[in-house]
Amino acid sequence: CAALLCAAVEEIHNDNFEATVLGDDRVWVLEFYSKMCGSCKEFSPEWEKLTKSFSGVQYGKVSIDDKPGMALARKLGALKEGLPNVKLFKSHTPTSVMGGDIVTAAALKKKLTSLLAGQTNVDGVYKK
Repeated sequence: CAALLCAAVEEIHNDNFEATVLGDDRVWVLEFYSKMCGSCKEFSPEWEKLTKSFSGVQYGKVSIDDKPGMALARKLGALKEGLPNVKLFKSHTPTSVMGGDIVTAAALKKKLTSLLAGQTNVDGVYKK
């Protein structure tokens, strides 16, 4: 895939969230996780598959193992929904994609495709 469409997964936290995710005109998908969470470890290969197979969005990871990540997870409701957690930012308001479950990359792709139906897509990149 083109370098522009398959950017690396960026570490996101409370200190860079506004500028990086909300300040970007591209759509973002964030995973909230903890290194101590067994379900998060089990979900990790599916997340990896998703980031490599579903293009047109920016990907980020939020670790709740540090204070800035925990603050962001609390603010966005990821902790109430459960970990691992995936949220879509196709506007300034998050859309829950997955919370507390382990979902396959194929199921996530299907859900994201549905959630992004009608979203502006410029040269293969989804825009807010």
